[in-house]
Amino acid sequence: MAGKKDQFMPIVNALRLPLKQKEMDIEKNWLQDPKKLMKKIMCVWIPANGTLLDMMVRQLPSPLEAQHYRVTNLYSGPLDTLEAAAVAKCDASGPMSVYVAKMVPFGQRRYAFGRVFSGTIKESENVRILGPDYEHNTKRDLYVKKVGSIGWIGARGYTYKPESIHDCPAGNLCTILDLDNFMLHSGTLTDSDEFYPFRNTSYSTARAAVVQVAIDSKSPADLPRLVQGLKRLSQLEPSARVYVDTSGQHWIYT
Repeated sequence: MAGKKDQFMPIVNALRLPLKQKEMDIEKNWLQDPKKLMKKIMCVWIPANGTLLDMMVRQLPSPLEAQHYRVTNLYSGPLDTLEAAAVAKCDASGPMSVYVAKMVPFGQRRYAFGRVFSGTIKESENVRILGPDYEHNTKRDLYVKKVGSIGWIGARGYTYKPESIHDCPAGNLCTILDLDNFMLHSGTLTDSDEFYPFRNTSYSTARAAVVQVAIDSKSPADLPRLVQGLKRLSQLEPSARVYVDTSGQHWIYT
């Protein structure tokens, strides 16, 4: 790309792109990072962010409309309950429920990224964490913990940094801290003892294992470190799955 500078610069000048003053130093920026400069030029020339946002606003139904007919596919419990009705109506005053779609690494921390389907999740609130193996009216894969700060992700250039908010009502996306130790990929948060978990979304690559490997620690003393490492791998790589069979053997499949 560096050798094609003389071909690109006349085009940039002819388009009269509204570049900032520091970006106008073409010679300096080109020598430092030509790919970054070209990416910026293309973003200014053909901005996709506004187009995509406008398309989503115009074409995608609002949560108030969509949840009414999607509740049968989203909610795994009976539909004639107060909890199901709150999800269908996107009721911010009903029982709180959040579906966490993924765990997002950001610096040294890890955020749970999810959508509030009913009620309002609040900072430092005690919630029931329903994992993918949770069974109703049992304690399997169930945790009751206090969530950390609630955040809203806003774009700042090419980075996305959660901005702290006190609460988040139904129909919105948010980030949640302090769920790292209780949730690997996805799950359900709620404040109701009668709430059933949301149905988990799944990656097509994870439906059938292509490679399956048994993992052991060299020393029994290293087993906790192995478990922690496998847990971190599962968080960072969505296509990787870790499980323990009935004999206690750890497996990775992807």
